[in-house]
Amino acid sequence: MQSEAKRKSGWLWRWTKRFFVTIAALVLLLVVTGAIYQYVATVQDARKYPPPGKMVDVGGFKMHLNCIGEGSPTVVLDSGLFFGAFGWNNVTQEIAKFTRVCTFDRAGVGWSEASPNGRGINQINKELHDLLTNAGEQKPFIFAGHSIAGMYAQNYANIYADEVVGVVLIDSSHAEQTIRNPDSAPPIMLARTAKIAAPIGIVRLLISTSSDVSPEMAASLSSTKHLYASADESLAMEENSRLLREKPMQLGDKPLVVLTRSLKTLPDDTERYVQATEHWKEMQKDLASRSTDSKHIIAEKAGHVIQKDEPELVVNAIRQVVEATRK
Repeated sequence: MQSEAKRKSGWLWRWTKRFFVTIAALVLLLVVTGAIYQYVATVQDARKYPPPGKMVDVGGFKMHLNCIGEGSPTVVLDSGLFFGAFGWNNVTQEIAKFTRVCTFDRAGVGWSEASPNGRGINQINKELHDLLTNAGEQKPFIFAGHSIAGMYAQNYANIYADEVVGVVLIDSSHAEQTIRNPDSAPPIMLARTAKIAAPIGIVRLLISTSSDVSPEMAASLSSTKHLYASADESLAMEENSRLLREKPMQLGDKPLVVLTRSLKTLPDDTERYVQATEHWKEMQKDLASRSTDSKHIIAEKAGHVIQKDEPELVVNAIRQVVEATRK
């Protein structure tokens, strides 16, 4: 009887071991297959979709810059997290009708090569400053920043104040948003998961199935370096917010337009939501107070990505700032 029990126990152990070995082998096969898929697709995309602008050396690596139109001041458009230069496709041609306008990819994002440096806010803006300088773009500049890039624009206006004559903030992040509303903290686990999933093609597969993304945009957003850079910016947001709190933007009498999404576009009406939206309104008003020549405009038909939902509103806001600086 004891021998029979031992025999059954040994059989169960052998099959359990085989099961887990098989599962591990399948997981390894999927990881290797995904890594090959990611690598091959990235190489093919690079050949199929060359950068529309020029690649500019910024000291050991190159960043992508695309400028069109003529006139001064030059408008520099800085995209929110993840989108890169594609985030401005709906507005650049219209802005180019009345002044020069530049889009770019931050280091590692889109067509830009990865930076060997961290994603601190001062480092990000040093790279942008070097990009504009090395490309020969003429000062002065108007900076328009969307979402997290609104914080970058505020910081640039601080450290390179002599170059900046106006600012447009488009549903901009605020340096105190994670303090006033902890729910708005960057998704740390999501960022870390993206860094794990990126090299094995999982994120690429998800993006490629989206009907809202063009093949060219999907190719740009799916590269491993792009996903790493976006995740690193998200992970650095808390520290960058702290640095900006220590030195908030003060524009004096330089023109400033703050565009804020309509709170009506968000469906949840719970107490938690109402409190969060009230915090957002207060922070947007605070940003509008950073200049004595400012306007705060609510985008009645737009969600967070106002330049997509109401592009004409963004174009008009930038036009107002351009005209104010020319006067």
